[in-house]
Amino acid sequence: MAERTRIKPIIVSLLVLFLVLPNISPSAEGGTECSVTCELMHAIEARESVVELEWEGEKFLSQDDFHRPLEEALKGDLYLQASVESVAMELHFDSRRSRLVARFKYRLTDEEQAFVEKWARQALEGILHEGASHASKVKAIHDHVISILSYDASGKNDNAYRALMTGKATCQGYALLFYEMLRQTELSQQLVAGNDHMWNRVLIDGEWYHVDCTYDDLPHEMSYKYFLKTDAEMKSFGRTWSFLDKASISFR
Repeated sequence: MAERTRIKPIIVSLLVLFLVLPNISPSAEGGTECSVTCELMHAIEARESVVELEWEGEKFLSQDDFHRPLEEALKGDLYLQASVESVAMELHFDSRRSRLVARFKYRLTDEEQAFVEKWARQALEGILHEGASHASKVKAIHDHVISILSYDASGKNDNAYRALMTGKATCQGYALLFYEMLRQTELSQQLVAGNDHMWNRVLIDGEWYHVDCTYDDLPHEMSYKYFLKTDAEMKSFGRTWSFLDKASISFR
């Protein structure tokens, strides 16, 4: 089987403008690191391009103190990590007030994201039947994704939009298209990464199950070897995984 391409890196550029550099340390009060983390996370979820945060006093000291809220906002959610292409942050502060400006660039434009979501809704209307069980819904999406895609060894088609436009996808493209379709249902899900690979986990009846459309898309047939597998079963295949691929986030 062709080598599976890892999630593309998020390049984070950090521009820090020190107007005054007093002797300060991070605080847990007022405009705290926690509140900044939450604001950044909500902004990414809403696909906001510019976020400005203001608070009284100075709450950060070093560059690490700026990196940490962004890492925390992205940590544990590979969907958010895969959505962001870059973010530039500017920090302005004086002796009384601090202002953080974060400018986000997303891998998909708003128009491309809207196209994917509309396509997913329409596709589900054709493959899901009223009263279908949760497992049946997951199977229908698994089968549909595999039926319209083939593996892209070039590494170019790493998102849901490119996958739909070309009919080819990396493991990340498969996983993201599956994710976009499943998010139109009531089911909870996660993206996971491990072994330079990405796939999905789905919550059914209180239990988490793995779904790997990439590895189930064989050259001349559809497999179910990696469909609705428990953690123990995936580990028996030699899989390890996490919800944060640290190599996917770099700072410059």
